[in-house]
Amino acid sequence: MKCVAALSAGIILCSADLFAKEHKNYEVSVYSAYQSLPVNTAAADKTTATLNKLFPGWVVTTDKLNGACTDMYGEPVSANGNTNSDKAQQFLSEQLKNAGIKGTEWVQVSALSARKADYVNFTQVINGHPVVYSWLSFRFTKTGELSRVQIRNHGTLGSDGVAKLTAEDAKKAALRDLGGVTVKSAEVSQNWEWYPVPTATGYTLHAAWHFEIDASEQANLPLNLTGYIDATNGNILERTNEVRDASAGYDLTVKGMVYKNGTLLPATLEPLTDLELMIDTFSSPFYTDVAGVYNSGGLVPLPAVTDIKLKGKWATVIDSATSAIPDFSNTVTIPGTTFTYPTTAPSSNRHVNAYYHVGRVHNFMKDHFPLFTGMDFSLPTYVDISSGSCNAFYNKSKINFYSAGSGCNSFAEIGDIIYHEYGHGISDLFYKKGSGSSMRNGSLNEACSDIWAISITHDPVLGANAFVGYGGFIRRYDMMPQVYPMDLETNTTYADVHKNGQIIAGCWWDVAINLGSVDSMAQLFTDVYFDFPDGATGKEGTIYQNILVNALTADDDDANILNGTPHYTQIVAAFAKHGIYLGGEVKMTHTELTHQPPFTPITVNARVSMTTKKYAHDVTLYYRANGGTWNPLVMADSAMTVFSATIPGQSMGAVLEYYFIMHDAMNTPIAYFPTTCNPALPGNQATIPYQFGVGIHSNDANDFESVVSGWLIGSNKGDDATTKWRQVVPVKNKTFTNFPSGDHTNDSGKCLITGSGASGTFGAGVAGGTSTVLSPLFSIGRFTMPVIEYYRWFSNEQGYQNFKNDPWIVKVRNSPTASWTTIENTYQGDNNWRRRIFRANTYLPVGSTQLQMMYIISDSVISTWADDGQSVTVGGIDDFFIYDIANTLETPALPATKAEVYPNPADNRIQIVLQAGSIGTATLYDMLGRNVAEVSINANTTDYSMDTRNLAAGQYNLVLQTNFSVQSKKIAVVHN
Repeated sequence: MKCVAALSAGIILCSADLFAKEHKNYEVSVYSAYQSLPVNTAAADKTTATLNKLFPGWVVTTDKLNGACTDMYGEPVSANGNTNSDKAQQFLSEQLKNAGIKGTEWVQVSALSARKADYVNFTQVINGHPVVYSWLSFRFTKTGELSRVQIRNHGTLGSDGVAKLTAEDAKKAALRDLGGVTVKSAEVSQNWEWYPVPTATGYTLHAAWHFEIDASEQANLPLNLTGYIDATNGNILERTNEVRDASAGYDLTVKGMVYKNGTLLPATLEPLTDLELMIDTFSSPFYTDVAGVYNSGGLVPLPAVTDIKLKGKWATVIDSATSAIPDFSNTVTIPGTTFTYPTTAPSSNRHVNAYYHVGRVHNFMKDHFPLFTGMDFSLPTYVDISSGSCNAFYNKSKINFYSAGSGCNSFAEIGDIIYHEYGHGISDLFYKKGSGSSMRNGSLNEACSDIWAISITHDPVLGANAFVGYGGFIRRYDMMPQVYPMDLETNTTYADVHKNGQIIAGCWWDVAINLGSVDSMAQLFTDVYFDFPDGATGKEGTIYQNILVNALTADDDDANILNGTPHYTQIVAAFAKHGIYLGGEVKMTHTELTHQPPFTPITVNARVSMTTKKYAHDVTLYYRANGGTWNPLVMADSAMTVFSATIPGQSMGAVLEYYFIMHDAMNTPIAYFPTTCNPALPGNQATIPYQFGVGIHSNDANDFESVVSGWLIGSNKGDDATTKWRQVVPVKNKTFTNFPSGDHTNDSGKCLITGSGASGTFGAGVAGGTSTVLSPLFSIGRFTMPVIEYYRWFSNEQGYQNFKNDPWIVKVRNSPTASWTTIENTYQGDNNWRRRIFRANTYLPVGSTQLQMMYIISDSVISTWADDGQSVTVGGIDDFFIYDIANTLETPALPATKAEVYPNPADNRIQIVLQAGSIGTATLYDMLGRNVAEVSINANTTDYSMDTRNLAAGQYNLVLQTNFSVQSKKIAVVHN
């Protein structure tokens, strides 16, 4: 059986059916609908105005719901006090009280010293009860100036603040929906806490009991469920599973055969460092050094009997079947003896490998956290657990590895999986030490564990060779990027923390790529731990944006990221690739333009909302006609909210494409719209821009509502998929709620779709191969300028190993025997009905009189991947049109001769020569889209001159708009 492993919090997935029967997702969060709640703009503006007076020039980020400050930073400011704690108290009691912070409610929990800054941290306590997720952190420069304040303040207590349910009532509520689970113990905290419940206008603090349940599932997989029960009504507010998927005298070297750099390479003999040696009658242990050597320097006479357990400073390996620590004896008779650790029972290559890699990840961690002692103990490491397979997990300060089986190798053999599990321990205990609470967000927890592993291996593939016979892997970050919010699973029944974590882990991997150094990325990544980013499940967008600011702060060299950082562009670009922006929750509301009349200026409007406006400098519209050069237009804005620009009028038959980029003051792109239309990405990793036609009218159309003639749907030569394209009324998908709910025509009719979208574990889509749609062979010989349009949507991101590895492909040809030409080929999903429009002569030979379309969706079968690489690939087609330019029978085709423009570069003037009979305008735009010069064109003149003497040297865009054509040309002005 081929299976898909989900590390730590997840369970092995052998098939869709097995997933439904054996594994239940226990994640519950009242924040699951957080994304859909409105932004409290009025409260945010009030908070920002108040703090801008107290901290002039600082960036202020506000909470989406209550408008309270969540983050502020800028040029460092001084404060009174002998210590950083004194200074923090001064800011807390004076400046921050104006921002709604009651100093008496905040209790200091730590004062930490990091590589480039110092921190003083607080949590909120009201009437003796802690506030869950509260956090207040002051960041000081090494010279004691305040440079940043991070706050998670959900408000103060209202009038109703009592626990109406007892602890025993809360325990019963926590257990009530755990059918099929074997409960070993269930406990409720002695002191209830305040839990912030989100509302449309802020948060309400509810009295809540914290619970912890130790249990196991049907397959003996352990569960450690923790969360909160509402003390007023018994509802579950939050629940998560916290089981997260080497001289004279005595001279001995201990080595072991291990897979140092993955099981795809042969095992090598490596030193076993920090290993405990019990020698003869000595009561205290001795330990091997970094070379696996212990030399007594004459302290221990020879011969000496040595007891060598697979136990050391940082790992104690336990054979699960016998509960024994592997233990062997060796007699050292001469200096320089080498002992190769045995792999006979109760030891094995898995036991030795686990010991080696736990030590390796511990020492790597200490290189970055030299003052952190929370992981400085011998971590129980259980190997060959027989109650399951295909998994490993961290649970209560121990790590656990199942035996090989069910198609999986033992994960104790795979170093980066060991690093991943150890990473959960780092996150758990580092957070508890510095913030008083463990890292709660499951997606962030999984992501951090992946990055700990990648930081050591320098390899974006995690868990290579995890499966017997064909290798496979667990996760990888060199494929198509996971993008927020499109790829964030928010369904509380099926949301996968491993998958959601890939968004932020992907950001970190791309930081490494952009910096050209995994080690440099790892330094930033570990520096960010001192900011303790965290939050409830459902608030991943806010958490990840906060991490972007944290990363820039860690990169900064003058305690002021507003003037840039040494690697500002590389970091911002890496996060933007995954939809994480400095502006926070940046959303654009824009209605894609309808088809436009010819030779008429085209107004483009958009509305943008964001949680942090400080970084937004401009929104630039980029447009091009007929696949030509992209032209920038900086849009006029109203309070960085409503944006407008005008595209010059275009000729009949033109097809326009456009997209938007938001820039900061340093001209760094910080947001793209559409979100996955990112020109910095390769073409097959991006989706289509917005599109429309000019001066066209429909000559042929099919809305697929009735019987279609000539369309071959899902049963064409070469198709081998087990589920195929169909013409049906889509059924709203109950599992993947971000899929379109209906067809494009009227949201309730028919369209072409891969499956009906009916409810199911994975939804419905093409499966097990390729399925195509072939259009009829259309006659286009009578058209002057045929333009093709269709609407489509596509999703390939619903999978485990194989997400975003199946393409959406569209092709065209001009006869039944001609070769196909590709129009679309992308691996980037786009879960909205989107218009695709193109001119036929762009892809077909001149003089073509016929046209045929082919639409391809495939679910690739990869025999070397888990479950044959099966994932979910879904798509739809609707509203197919063939257009021509308007009034083609009355208006003859006009020849268009390219204008002659010289000199270029220009000094005092530009000469323009046009064909006779041209009527229109010649307009020169600067790079901000401003009209700086214009000349009228009339039918009686062919030569024109444009004065450039008073223009600043630089680049300009000359647009020639006439009755024959619209032409654009870059012009350089250079004054001698």
